[in-house]
Amino acid sequence: MKRIAKKFFVMLLVFATVFSASRWNTYASEISDAKNKKAALEKKKKEIEESLAKLEQKKTSIVEYISELDKQLASIESSIEDLNYRITTTKTNLEKTKVELQKAEAEEVKQYETMKNRIQHMYVSGNDEFIQILLSSESLSDFLNRSEYVKQISNYDKNMFNEFKKIKEEVAAKKADIEDKLAELQAMNEELLYKKRTVVKLSRDKQAELAKYNAAIAASSDELISYNEAIKEQQSELDRLIEEQQRKIAASEGTYNYEISSNAATGFVWPTPTSYRITCGFGYRNAPTSGASSNHKGIDIGLPTGSPIVATKSGTVVMSSYNSARGYYVVINHGSGIMSYYYHNSQLLVSVGEKVSAGQQIAKAGSTGISTGPHLHFAITFNGIYVNPRKYVG
Repeated sequence: MKRIAKKFFVMLLVFATVFSASRWNTYASEISDAKNKKAALEKKKKEIEESLAKLEQKKTSIVEYISELDKQLASIESSIEDLNYRITTTKTNLEKTKVELQKAEAEEVKQYETMKNRIQHMYVSGNDEFIQILLSSESLSDFLNRSEYVKQISNYDKNMFNEFKKIKEEVAAKKADIEDKLAELQAMNEELLYKKRTVVKLSRDKQAELAKYNAAIAASSDELISYNEAIKEQQSELDRLIEEQQRKIAASEGTYNYEISSNAATGFVWPTPTSYRITCGFGYRNAPTSGASSNHKGIDIGLPTGSPIVATKSGTVVMSSYNSARGYYVVINHGSGIMSYYYHNSQLLVSVGEKVSAGQQIAKAGSTGISTGPHLHFAITFNGIYVNPRKYVG
Protein backbone atom coordinates (compact mmCIF):
# COMPACT_ATOMS: atom_id res chain seq x y z
CA MET A 1 0.00 0.00 0.00
CA LYS A 2 2.85 2.34 0.85
CA ARG A 3 4.49 1.52 -2.49
CA ILE A 4 1.29 2.40 -4.37
CA ALA A 5 0.95 5.68 -2.46
CA LYS A 6 4.57 6.50 -3.12
CA LYS A 7 4.22 5.80 -6.85
CA PHE A 8 1.05 7.90 -6.95
CA PHE A 9 2.79 10.75 -5.20
CA VAL A 10 5.76 10.62 -7.58
CA MET A 11 3.41 10.61 -10.58
CA LEU A 12 1.50 13.54 -9.09
CA LEU A 13 4.76 15.37 -8.44
CA VAL A 14 5.97 14.82 -12.00
CA PHE A 15 2.58 15.85 -13.43
CA ALA A 16 2.46 18.99 -11.31
CA THR A 17 6.04 19.87 -12.23
CA VAL A 18 5.49 19.31 -15.97
CA PHE A 19 2.15 21.16 -15.85
CA SER A 20 3.76 24.01 -13.96
CA ALA A 21 6.64 24.13 -16.48
CA SER A 22 4.13 24.25 -19.33
CA ARG A 23 2.29 27.13 -17.67
CA TRP A 24 5.64 28.90 -17.13
CA ASN A 25 6.43 28.51 -20.83
CA THR A 26 3.13 30.21 -21.67
CA TYR A 27 3.87 33.02 -19.24
CA ALA A 28 7.40 33.22 -20.60
CA SER A 29 6.10 33.63 -24.15
CA GLU A 30 3.74 36.46 -23.15
CA ILE A 31 6.40 38.20 -21.12
CA SER A 32 8.96 37.68 -23.89
CA ASP A 33 6.60 39.29 -26.42
CA ALA A 34 6.03 42.23 -24.08
CA LYS A 35 9.76 42.62 -23.52
CA ASN A 36 10.41 42.44 -27.27
CA LYS A 37 7.84 45.18 -27.86
CA LYS A 38 9.45 47.28 -25.17
CA ALA A 39 12.91 46.63 -26.66
CA ALA A 40 11.64 47.68 -30.11
CA LEU A 41 10.22 50.88 -28.63
CA GLU A 42 13.48 51.57 -26.80
CA LYS A 43 15.44 50.95 -30.00
CA LYS A 44 13.24 53.41 -31.89
CA LYS A 45 13.56 55.86 -29.01
CA LYS A 46 17.34 55.58 -29.19
CA GLU A 47 17.25 56.24 -32.95
CA ILE A 48 15.13 59.34 -32.35
CA GLU A 49 17.50 60.50 -29.60
CA GLU A 50 20.47 60.07 -31.95
CA SER A 51 18.62 61.92 -34.71
CA LEU A 52 17.64 64.64 -32.24
CA ALA A 53 21.26 64.99 -31.11
CA LYS A 54 22.36 65.44 -34.74
CA LEU A 55 19.62 68.02 -35.32
CA GLU A 56 20.68 69.91 -32.20
CA GLN A 57 24.30 69.79 -33.37
CA LYS A 58 23.38 71.18 -36.80
CA LYS A 59 21.17 73.80 -35.18
CA THR A 60 24.08 74.89 -33.00
CA SER A 61 26.29 75.21 -36.09
CA ILE A 62 23.65 77.32 -37.86
CA VAL A 63 23.15 79.54 -34.80
CA GLU A 64 26.91 80.08 -34.60
CA TYR A 65 27.04 80.86 -38.34
CA ILE A 66 24.16 83.34 -38.03
CA SER A 67 25.96 84.97 -35.11
CA GLU A 68 29.07 85.30 -37.27
CA LEU A 69 26.97 86.80 -40.09
CA ASP A 70 25.49 89.29 -37.63
CA LYS A 71 29.01 90.34 -36.65
CA GLN A 72 29.96 90.74 -40.31
CA LEU A 73 26.80 92.75 -40.95
CA ALA A 74 27.50 95.03 -37.99
CA SER A 75 31.06 95.59 -39.26
CA ILE A 76 29.83 96.32 -42.80
CA GLU A 77 27.18 98.75 -41.56
CA SER A 78 29.81 100.52 -39.45
CA SER A 79 32.06 100.80 -42.51
CA ILE A 80 29.16 102.08 -44.61
CA GLU A 81 28.38 104.69 -41.97
CA ASP A 82 32.03 105.80 -41.95
CA LEU A 83 32.12 105.92 -45.75
CA ASN A 84 28.91 107.93 -45.89
CA TYR A 85 30.47 110.47 -43.55
CA ARG A 86 33.61 110.62 -45.71
CA ILE A 87 31.51 110.92 -48.87
CA THR A 88 29.49 113.77 -47.35
CA THR A 89 32.69 115.55 -46.27
CA THR A 90 34.25 115.01 -49.70
CA LYS A 91 31.15 116.36 -51.44
CA THR A 92 31.29 119.45 -49.22
CA ASN A 93 34.97 119.95 -50.10
CA LEU A 94 34.13 119.43 -53.74
CA GLU A 95 31.47 122.15 -53.63
CA LYS A 96 33.93 124.54 -51.95
CA THR A 97 36.54 123.74 -54.58
CA LYS A 98 34.04 124.36 -57.35
CA VAL A 99 33.41 127.83 -55.87
CA GLU A 100 37.17 128.44 -55.67
CA LEU A 101 37.54 127.30 -59.26
CA GLN A 102 34.78 129.63 -60.39
CA LYS A 103 36.50 132.53 -58.62
CA ALA A 104 39.88 131.62 -60.12
CA GLU A 105 38.37 131.35 -63.57
CA ALA A 106 36.65 134.70 -63.10
CA GLU A 107 39.91 136.35 -61.95
CA GLU A 108 41.73 134.84 -64.91
CA VAL A 109 39.11 136.16 -67.29
CA LYS A 110 39.17 139.57 -65.59
CA GLN A 111 42.97 139.79 -65.78
CA TYR A 112 42.91 138.61 -69.35
CA GLU A 113 40.35 141.28 -70.24
CA THR A 114 42.43 143.97 -68.45
CA MET A 115 45.59 142.95 -70.27
CA LYS A 116 43.72 142.62 -73.56
CA ASN A 117 42.19 146.09 -73.18
CA ARG A 118 45.57 147.62 -72.32
CA ILE A 119 47.18 146.03 -75.38
CA GLN A 120 44.26 147.07 -77.53
CA HIS A 121 44.51 150.66 -76.22
CA MET A 122 48.23 150.74 -76.96
CA TYR A 123 47.58 149.39 -80.44
CA VAL A 124 44.82 151.89 -81.18
CA SER A 125 46.65 154.96 -79.85
CA GLY A 126 49.97 153.77 -81.14
CA ASN A 127 53.14 154.48 -79.24
CA ASP A 128 52.58 158.26 -79.08
CA GLU A 129 51.12 158.14 -75.60
CA PHE A 130 53.97 156.12 -74.23
CA ILE A 131 56.49 158.22 -76.17
CA GLN A 132 54.88 161.37 -74.78
CA ILE A 133 55.20 159.95 -71.28
CA LEU A 134 58.86 159.30 -71.88
CA LEU A 135 59.60 162.67 -73.60
CA SER A 136 57.94 164.58 -70.81
CA SER A 137 60.66 163.37 -68.48
CA GLU A 138 62.58 166.18 -66.82
CA SER A 139 65.80 164.27 -66.56
CA LEU A 140 67.54 161.16 -67.69
CA SER A 141 66.82 159.58 -64.39
CA ASP A 142 63.17 160.46 -64.73
CA PHE A 143 63.20 159.13 -68.28
CA LEU A 144 64.67 155.84 -67.17
CA ASN A 145 62.20 155.58 -64.33
CA ARG A 146 59.26 156.22 -66.65
CA SER A 147 60.58 153.72 -69.18
CA GLU A 148 60.95 151.12 -66.45
CA TYR A 149 57.45 151.92 -65.25
CA VAL A 150 55.98 151.19 -68.67
CA LYS A 151 57.92 147.95 -68.80
CA GLN A 152 56.78 146.95 -65.32
CA ILE A 153 53.15 147.59 -66.23
CA SER A 154 53.52 145.20 -69.14
CA ASN A 155 55.28 142.58 -67.00
CA TYR A 156 52.69 143.01 -64.24
CA ASP A 157 49.87 142.30 -66.64
CA LYS A 158 51.67 139.23 -67.89
CA ASN A 159 52.59 137.96 -64.42
CA MET A 160 49.09 138.50 -63.03
CA PHE A 161 47.57 136.66 -65.93
CA ASN A 162 49.99 133.74 -65.48
CA GLU A 163 49.37 133.74 -61.70
CA PHE A 164 45.62 133.60 -62.08
CA LYS A 165 45.99 130.94 -64.73
CA LYS A 166 48.18 128.89 -62.39
CA ILE A 167 45.70 129.29 -59.54
CA LYS A 168 42.89 128.17 -61.80
CA GLU A 169 44.89 125.11 -62.92
CA GLU A 170 45.74 124.20 -59.31
CA VAL A 171 42.13 124.53 -58.23
CA ALA A 172 41.02 122.50 -61.25
CA ALA A 173 43.55 119.79 -60.34
CA LYS A 174 42.31 119.88 -56.76
CA LYS A 175 38.74 119.53 -58.00
CA ALA A 176 39.75 116.56 -60.19
CA ASP A 177 41.47 114.88 -57.21
CA ILE A 178 38.40 115.37 -55.04
CA GLU A 179 36.16 113.98 -57.78
CA ASP A 180 38.46 110.95 -58.14
CA LYS A 181 38.39 110.44 -54.36
CA LEU A 182 34.62 110.81 -54.32
CA ALA A 183 34.27 108.26 -57.12
CA GLU A 184 36.56 105.89 -55.21
CA LEU A 185 34.55 106.31 -52.00
CA GLN A 186 31.28 105.79 -53.85
CA ALA A 187 32.69 102.65 -55.47
CA MET A 188 33.74 101.38 -52.04
CA ASN A 189 30.29 102.19 -50.71
CA GLU A 190 28.64 100.27 -53.56
CA GLU A 191 30.89 97.29 -52.82
CA LEU A 192 29.96 97.41 -49.13
CA LEU A 193 26.28 97.70 -49.99
CA TYR A 194 26.64 94.62 -52.20
CA LYS A 195 28.35 92.76 -49.34
CA LYS A 196 25.58 93.87 -47.00
CA ARG A 197 22.91 92.57 -49.38
CA THR A 198 24.81 89.28 -49.69
CA VAL A 199 25.19 88.86 -45.91
CA VAL A 200 21.56 89.81 -45.30
CA LYS A 201 20.43 87.20 -47.84
CA LEU A 202 22.68 84.57 -46.27
CA SER A 203 21.35 85.45 -42.84
CA ARG A 204 17.74 85.20 -44.03
CA ASP A 205 18.45 81.86 -45.70
CA LYS A 206 20.08 80.56 -42.53
CA GLN A 207 17.20 81.88 -40.43
CA ALA A 208 14.82 79.95 -42.67
CA GLU A 209 17.01 76.85 -42.35
CA LEU A 210 17.11 77.34 -38.58
CA ALA A 211 13.33 77.52 -38.50
CA LYS A 212 13.18 74.16 -40.32
CA TYR A 213 15.59 72.59 -37.82
CA ASN A 214 13.59 74.02 -34.92
CA ALA A 215 10.45 72.50 -36.40
CA ALA A 216 12.22 69.15 -36.90
CA ILE A 217 13.57 69.26 -33.34
CA ALA A 218 10.12 70.07 -31.97
CA ALA A 219 8.60 67.19 -33.97
CA SER A 220 11.32 64.77 -32.82
CA SER A 221 10.91 65.93 -29.23
CA ASP A 222 7.16 65.30 -29.42
CA GLU A 223 7.84 61.90 -30.98
CA LEU A 224 10.33 61.15 -28.20
CA ILE A 225 7.72 62.05 -25.59
CA SER A 226 5.27 59.70 -27.32
CA TYR A 227 7.80 56.86 -27.30
CA ASN A 228 8.62 57.50 -23.64
CA GLU A 229 4.92 57.24 -22.85
CA ALA A 230 4.62 54.10 -24.99
CA ILE A 231 7.63 52.56 -23.23
CA LYS A 232 6.12 53.46 -19.87
CA GLU A 233 2.83 51.84 -20.89
CA GLN A 234 4.65 48.78 -22.20
CA GLN A 235 6.62 48.54 -18.95
CA SER A 236 3.33 48.70 -17.06
CA GLU A 237 1.99 45.92 -19.28
CA LEU A 238 5.16 43.91 -18.66
CA ASP A 239 4.86 44.45 -14.91
CA ARG A 240 1.23 43.41 -15.11
CA LEU A 241 2.11 40.21 -16.98
CA ILE A 242 4.87 39.38 -14.53
CA GLU A 243 2.57 40.07 -11.60
CA GLU A 244 -0.15 37.97 -13.21
CA GLN A 245 2.36 35.22 -13.93
CA GLN A 246 3.57 35.22 -10.35
CA ARG A 247 0.00 35.31 -9.05
CA LYS A 248 -1.01 32.38 -11.28
CA ILE A 249 2.08 30.44 -10.33
CA ALA A 250 1.30 31.08 -6.68
CA ALA A 251 -2.30 30.00 -7.26
CA SER A 252 -1.09 26.97 -9.20
CA GLU A 253 1.29 26.06 -6.46
CA GLY A 254 -1.53 26.49 -3.95
CA THR A 255 -3.84 24.28 -6.02
CA TYR A 256 -1.24 21.68 -6.81
CA ASN A 257 0.77 22.09 -3.66
CA TYR A 258 1.85 18.56 -3.22
CA GLU A 259 3.27 17.55 0.09
CA ILE A 260 6.86 16.49 -0.05
CA SER A 261 6.99 12.93 1.24
CA SER A 262 8.70 12.40 4.52
CA ASN A 263 11.42 10.45 2.71
CA ALA A 264 12.06 13.31 0.27
CA ALA A 265 11.73 16.24 2.68
CA THR A 266 13.66 14.76 5.55
CA GLY A 267 17.02 16.40 6.14
CA PHE A 268 16.60 19.73 4.24
CA VAL A 269 17.98 22.77 6.03
CA TRP A 270 18.22 26.48 5.22
CA PRO A 271 21.46 27.09 3.23
CA THR A 272 22.48 30.34 5.01
CA PRO A 273 22.26 29.94 8.79
CA THR A 274 23.18 33.62 9.41
CA SER A 275 20.63 35.20 7.07
CA TYR A 276 17.02 34.64 6.07
CA ARG A 277 16.67 37.81 3.99
CA ILE A 278 15.36 36.90 0.52
CA THR A 279 16.19 39.72 -1.90
CA CYS A 280 14.70 38.11 -5.02
CA GLY A 281 12.15 35.33 -5.23
CA PHE A 282 11.64 32.48 -7.66
CA GLY A 283 10.13 33.18 -11.10
CA TYR A 284 10.16 35.99 -13.62
CA ARG A 285 11.69 39.35 -12.74
CA ASN A 286 13.27 42.42 -14.29
CA ALA A 287 16.91 41.50 -14.86
CA PRO A 288 18.87 43.37 -12.15
CA THR A 289 21.99 43.78 -14.28
CA SER A 290 23.31 43.16 -17.78
CA GLY A 291 23.83 39.45 -18.41
CA ALA A 292 21.42 38.36 -15.68
CA SER A 293 18.38 36.25 -16.58
CA SER A 294 14.83 37.55 -16.21
CA ASN A 295 13.68 33.97 -15.51
CA HIS A 296 14.94 33.60 -11.96
CA LYS A 297 15.34 29.88 -11.37
CA GLY A 298 16.11 30.13 -7.68
CA ILE A 299 16.04 32.54 -4.77
CA ASP A 300 18.60 35.18 -3.78
CA ILE A 301 19.53 35.48 -0.11
CA GLY A 302 21.37 38.64 0.88
CA LEU A 303 24.23 38.31 3.36
CA PRO A 304 27.76 39.69 3.95
CA THR A 305 30.79 38.38 2.08
CA GLY A 306 32.41 35.50 3.95
CA SER A 307 29.18 34.32 5.60
CA PRO A 308 28.87 30.50 5.82
CA ILE A 309 27.06 28.60 3.07
CA VAL A 310 25.92 25.10 4.09
CA ALA A 311 24.62 22.05 2.23
CA THR A 312 20.81 22.03 2.27
CA LYS A 313 20.85 18.22 2.54
CA SER A 314 23.34 15.42 2.58
CA GLY A 315 24.66 14.35 -0.79
CA THR A 316 27.63 14.21 -3.15
CA VAL A 317 29.40 17.24 -4.61
CA VAL A 318 29.20 16.97 -8.42
CA MET A 319 30.49 20.48 -9.27
CA SER A 320 32.88 22.83 -7.46
CA SER A 321 34.21 25.35 -9.93
CA TYR A 322 34.14 28.88 -11.37
CA ASN A 323 31.93 30.32 -14.12
CA SER A 324 31.84 33.86 -15.52
CA ALA A 325 28.11 34.11 -14.78
CA ARG A 326 27.78 31.93 -11.66
CA GLY A 327 31.09 32.92 -10.13
CA TYR A 328 32.42 30.33 -7.65
CA TYR A 329 29.66 27.73 -7.36
CA VAL A 330 28.85 24.28 -5.94
CA VAL A 331 26.32 21.65 -7.13
CA ILE A 332 25.26 18.77 -4.86
CA ASN A 333 23.39 15.63 -5.92
CA HIS A 334 21.00 14.52 -3.15
CA GLY A 335 19.56 11.53 -4.97
CA SER A 336 15.90 10.87 -5.89
CA GLY A 337 16.31 13.33 -8.81
CA ILE A 338 17.00 16.29 -6.49
CA MET A 339 20.03 18.56 -6.91
CA SER A 340 20.92 21.85 -5.17
CA TYR A 341 22.93 24.82 -6.54
CA TYR A 342 24.94 27.51 -4.72
CA TYR A 343 26.25 30.50 -6.82
CA HIS A 344 28.38 33.68 -6.42
CA ASN A 345 30.57 32.45 -3.54
CA SER A 346 33.85 34.08 -2.57
CA GLN A 347 35.51 30.78 -1.58
CA LEU A 348 34.78 27.07 -2.11
CA LEU A 349 35.43 24.59 0.72
CA VAL A 350 34.51 21.25 -0.94
CA SER A 351 35.69 19.26 -3.94
CA VAL A 352 33.97 17.16 -6.61
CA GLY A 353 33.16 13.67 -5.33
CA GLU A 354 33.17 14.74 -1.70
CA LYS A 355 30.32 13.48 0.51
CA VAL A 356 28.66 16.22 2.57
CA SER A 357 26.04 16.21 5.28
CA ALA A 358 23.12 18.58 5.79
CA GLY A 359 24.30 21.79 7.47
CA GLN A 360 27.98 21.23 6.60
CA GLN A 361 29.72 24.41 5.41
CA ILE A 362 30.62 24.09 1.73
CA ALA A 363 31.52 27.70 0.80
CA LYS A 364 31.74 31.33 1.87
CA ALA A 365 29.31 33.92 0.52
CA GLY A 366 30.47 36.52 -2.00
CA SER A 367 29.59 38.45 -5.14
CA THR A 368 31.51 36.70 -7.92
CA GLY A 369 30.22 36.26 -11.48
CA ILE A 370 27.25 38.33 -12.66
CA SER A 371 26.15 39.81 -9.36
CA THR A 372 24.92 43.12 -7.96
CA GLY A 373 26.23 42.53 -4.43
CA PRO A 374 27.06 39.84 -1.84
CA HIS A 375 24.36 37.16 -1.86
CA LEU A 376 23.71 33.46 -2.41
CA HIS A 377 21.75 32.32 -5.44
CA PHE A 378 20.18 29.08 -4.19
CA ALA A 379 18.34 26.74 -6.60
CA ILE A 380 16.91 23.20 -6.60
CA THR A 381 16.00 20.97 -9.56
CA PHE A 382 13.77 17.93 -9.55
CA ASN A 383 14.45 15.57 -12.43
CA GLY A 384 16.25 18.39 -14.24
CA ILE A 385 13.45 20.95 -13.82
CA TYR A 386 13.96 24.02 -11.65
CA VAL A 387 11.42 24.23 -8.82
CA ASN A 388 10.82 26.76 -6.07
CA PRO A 389 13.39 25.96 -3.33
CA ARG A 390 10.95 27.26 -0.71
CA LYS A 391 8.99 24.02 -1.09
CA TYR A 392 11.98 22.20 0.33
CA VAL A 393 13.52 24.59 2.81
CA GLY A 394 10.48 26.63 3.84
